[in-house]
Amino acid sequence: MWRIFEGKAEKYDEWYEVNREIFEREVGCIERLIEGRNIAEIGVGTGRFAEKLKVRIGVDASLDMLRIAKKRGVKELVRGDAHNLPFKDSTFDCLLFIVTLCFLDNPTKALNEANRVLKLNGKLIAAIVPKDSELGRRYIEKAKQGHRFYSRAKFYTLEEVKNMLEGAGFEVIDLRSVKIVSELDFVCIKAVKG
Repeated sequence: MWRIFEGKAEKYDEWYEVNREIFEREVGCIERLIEGRNIAEIGVGTGRFAEKLKVRIGVDASLDMLRIAKKRGVKELVRGDAHNLPFKDSTFDCLLFIVTLCFLDNPTKALNEANRVLKLNGKLIAAIVPKDSELGRRYIEKAKQGHRFYSRAKFYTLEEVKNMLEGAGFEVIDLRSVKIVSELDFVCIKAVKG
């Protein structure tokens, strides 16, 4: 699914310029949940969040996205697939999946991979736009109209993501949200590897 971003990474990145205030609130939501020193963002995209959160390692399948992330100053960029991460077992303290799960072919497989590369008691932070939130419903409507990115996304409810996390061996330990249109439009879920 990452191919949808090839040749369109700059267009994708424009959203963050147009919606700078929302982006800053989303960063704040995630920032409060991060812990550990060895942190990677899976689906780093153009590096917007990694730059703000001072995340050193970013993984993405799209070369166009990685080129922008490099210009943005993300220290270590890895072209890779979330379903088959190019890291040894028990490498990281914390992994971030920021609006990534909805663009993966098999999010459950990616979460199992995340479990593998996280240390014992490592944390995973998944930021999502729930499909049953007001913003999620708006994005789904745009998808039906052929939006270049949303039409390729598969949005999940908060409950569905919690179930995926638990199925991959995680325990949800915290939840934060940002109000954009309604209360639960951007939800940050913190889970621990058991």
